[in-house]
Amino acid sequence: MLLEIYGVRGGAGHGEAAAPSRPPRRHGLRNIALVWAVQLRRHHAWFAHDLANCITAANENPALPALSVNVYVTKETVAAPGDAAVSGRSAMELHAGRPTLAPALAAAVANTGPTAGVYVLACGPAGFVRQAWDAVTALRSTHGGAVVFDRRSFAL
Repeated sequence: MLLEIYGVRGGAGHGEAAAPSRPPRRHGLRNIALVWAVQLRRHHAWFAHDLANCITAANENPALPALSVNVYVTKETVAAPGDAAVSGRSAMELHAGRPTLAPALAAAVANTGPTAGVYVLACGPAGFVRQAWDAVTALRSTHGGAVVFDRRSFAL
């Protein structure tokens, strides 16, 4: 979905240019926040290049939504937790441990207007999806805009 929004060709090898495959998709999005938990750093590496290309596209084209990517590595230490892998208006950061979704969601919504719509997609094990639902429920009581929750759950 992100590759389509940012008009980036996916699957390029390391070091290849982020050549647009098509014009970016038109939409009403202003900000996208991705909170992603992986067990091992190598799992993040499978998609790191594509995510970096999306961030580069967002930084180069202010008409595209800003993209904030926070990757949590749950079963390994991260060399420099919190370091920005790609920075600018859009950025990607690596963290050690599990994400706490309520503060992450609140931070993602903090820069939106008080009546801006928010779409949350939670994908993961049932416990993760339940934690996301609890965070959305809390957000609904304080955010003036519509908050839509969608989920995809799987067992590990």
